[in-house]
Amino acid sequence: MTDESESDRITGKWHELAECVKSGAEIDLAAATTLVNSVADNFVPSLERPTALTADEIRALVIRLRELERTWNQTFMRVLIEAADSRRNGDVEGAVRALDRFIEQCPWRSFVTIAETERSNITGGWRQ
Repeated sequence: MTDESESDRITGKWHELAECVKSGAEIDLAAATTLVNSVADNFVPSLERPTALTADEIRALVIRLRELERTWNQTFMRVLIEAADSRRNGDVEGAVRALDRFIEQCPWRSFVTIAETERSNITGGWRQ
């Protein structure tokens, strides 16, 4: 993955593209394809890289990928609350299990990285 500032730049551009697609604004097909590939490379390595897509196909992919990001973000927020509640109730292992399940299932790398950090914070680094 790229450094944090590059990651932030890609995320910002990605969200701008998603808003353009959502609003129906014109998009630069080549630039959109390059950006989607960059998002895949940096955040969703399991995503197949688009190559020769039409404007409608890239729009559909952007909508689908943005929905995936939104869904995993919402799931992550629920997992963080579950982990915090478990930890507050003295169930550190339950908190770690919640984060581990998320880490195993989530395809969105940036959320996984944060979950791994949170797990390390909870365990004091004794479990990787």
